[in-house]
Amino acid sequence: MCERRLWPEVSRAREPEQRIEARIGRQKMLDDEDAPPSRGILFEAVLRNALGDLQAWRAQLEHLLEASERPDITLHVPPRSAAGPTAW
Repeated sequence: MCERRLWPEVSRAREPEQRIEARIGRQKMLDDEDAPPSRGILFEAVLRNALGDLQAWRAQLEHLLEASERPDITLHVPPRSAAGPTAW
């Protein structure tokens, strides 16, 4: 299911506060006991490009690793050599 249909408020949010509020709401939904199955695609380059504080970067990567171990979450990481988003 497309993210726009699950969380239309994210695509319509214009102000940073609205986007943050929408993300918090989405996180609550994903943490719920009856969370819907979720699938994400993260390109390898995104995981390799540390931006800002390295401790925060490490925490984000650890969070992704923990999330990937949940039975209701699937993360795909195509290699850099992949053709791009249209290949998925």
